[in-house]
Formats: sequence, structure tokens, C-alpha cells
Amino acid sequence: MNNLLTLTPAEFCEATDACKEGRDWAITQPTMADVWDNCPRGDWLVWLAEKVKATDDDTFRGFAMWCAESTPLHDGRVTGALMTDPDPACYWTIRCAYSAAYDQPRDDQAAFDAANYAAAAARYVAAWSCRPRPAVCASAALVAAQQAQADRFRREVINPFPRKGGQP
Repeated sequence: MNNLLTLTPAEFCEATDACKEGRDWAITQPTMADVWDNCPRGDWLVWLAEKVKATDDDTFRGFAMWCAESTPLHDGRVTGALMTDPDPACYWTIRCAYSAAYDQPRDDQAAFDAANYAAAAARYVAAWSCRPRPAVCASAALVAAQQAQADRFRREVINPFPRKGGQP
């Protein structure tokens, strides 16, 4: 068994050099199984899955493609609809998600990048279409997009961390 699977959240973050934001969130969880179950971001789940070798390149690729095409937007559309958006900045943001999903080699970095670009596109669209408080709307759209991505990834990849008593 991968020895990372048995660490506490603080130990895991230290052993894997987690980013500060991820570390600060993860240590609020009692176990790594809880970190997986409650993680609010798809990109973080991709990172976790890669660290413990919980999935394969095809799964990462499929998730990247889903992020580029199907991350929900605040207005009921999905990111794939942005390929025809007339705003050049919005088009290029989602084009980066597509590039990560379709053009990069099959790996975790492509999935991580696609999730980030797709979430950024959701934030960008919300910021430019929500008045009178675009920053608040953009922040909420980003959080919702990241949560939708995390929920999707958890449907694709089973929690690799054992629960108390050793059961996954």
C-alpha cells in the first residue's frame, strides 16, 4: 500500500509539498478520506489522485475533456458554449481549457490545467454579465464551478484513502 494513504492531512501535505491554500483547507479535515470526500475543488482532487496514483491517464483525460466542455456556468450554459462567445478574452480562456484537454499529453497536468482554465472561464463570464456586483457574482461562479468539477471527479475516481478500520 502507498504509505501516503495512511498519513494524517497535515502529514500528507508536508510529505507532498501541498500549496498553502490547499494545506490550510486540508488540515481542517480529520482524515485524508474526509479530505477526498469534502474537497471543494476538482483541480485539488486531480492533484491528490496523482500523488497517490489513484487513477490512470485515460481517466485524467476524460475529466479534462469534461471540464473543458461541461463545467457549469452561472447562467445555465456550460463552458463548451463559450467557444462561440464573441468576447475574445472569454474565448481564449476556454480555448486554454480545450487545449489542456485535447492537445496536451494524457496526464494529470492536463486535467489540472483544464479544470483551472474552465473554472476561470466561469468566473470571467459571471464577472462580465452580473451587475451591479460583478466581483461577488464572479467569486460565487468560481466556487460553484470548482465544486461541480470536484463532484464530477469523485464520480469518476473512488476515494483511495482508507477509513478508520482500514476500509476505503
